[in-house]
Amino acid sequence: MLQEQVVGHRAFFFNNVLDPLVNRVMARTTHDDLRRMEQLVRDSELDWTIARPSGLFDNHAVTAYEVQEDQADGLFTAREDLAAALLAQLGSDVYAGRAMAVITTAVKPKLVKLIWQEAIRS
Repeated sequence: MLQEQVVGHRAFFFNNVLDPLVNRVMARTTHDDLRRMEQLVRDSELDWTIARPSGLFDNHAVTAYEVQEDQADGLFTAREDLAAALLAQLGSDVYAGRAMAVITTAVKPKLVKLIWQEAIRS
């Protein structure tokens, strides 16, 4: 129970403090571009689905993940889970004309390792 509460507090801090700070201040122009891109897709006459993963990380296998319309309350998405969700969408119209958020629920990356792999190693 205590471990669940700690994880919940981390998600709360990330979703309500860190993520808004990054999205609205540090990466504002990037997110403005994303919103414009999504609007162009929505306004097009194409059949479309917008995928919105959380922070991406490598896991080397598909795990348990969740797909929810528009937004999902999760910190991370394994690239393998995102790919599986996109492939599943190819055979379905559940999210046709909508945005889908994909989050990994079975595993969480270690933050230091994730930063090393995604920021420093690149």
